[in-house]
Amino acid sequence: MKTSLKAKTSDYIMKHNFYNSYGKIDLRPIGIDDIESLRLLRNKHRNCFIYSDIITAEAQQDWYYKYLSKPDDYVFSVFMGDKWIGSVSIYNIENREAEFGRLLIDSNSINEKGLGLSVTLCVCKLAFSQMNISRIVLQVYEDNISAYKTYIRAGFKTFGHSFDSNGKKLLDMELYVSDLSE
Repeated sequence: MKTSLKAKTSDYIMKHNFYNSYGKIDLRPIGIDDIESLRLLRNKHRNCFIYSDIITAEAQQDWYYKYLSKPDDYVFSVFMGDKWIGSVSIYNIENREAEFGRLLIDSNSINEKGLGLSVTLCVCKLAFSQMNISRIVLQVYEDNISAYKTYIRAGFKTFGHSFDSNGKKLLDMELYVSDLSE
């Protein structure tokens, strides 16, 4: 945990106090000041998500205030130095299991390879060590090869599949603390 990041969060609403760093990546609680950047990035990459409609500024703000009241949903802003580069979430926490997702990295703003893996490892390490999670699951579209490879490198294993409402195949993946890559 870096106190410089913590100090930056004191002037806006935030839900939790979980922080973590891994390599060049720092995670901090998402704040109201981050949600417009997140909305723009999410809309740019909306076809990578199961819910792929355009999100308005008003809808994003409504989402944020609803998020603040959800006890099992933790959204993180991803920073490289002082620069916001994306977000990631741990959510649907129940019985020491959680879902990983909503990973968005603005790769156009940073010319750096391997950021998705670093963010994935950073948030999974946080979930295991600070949130007492024992199993993390995720779903990824079968044709999202770069995301799938990132999750495999992090230690996730495929355990099944399902289909979205349009018949597009989703892979079900899981990670236990003992499987986490370094």
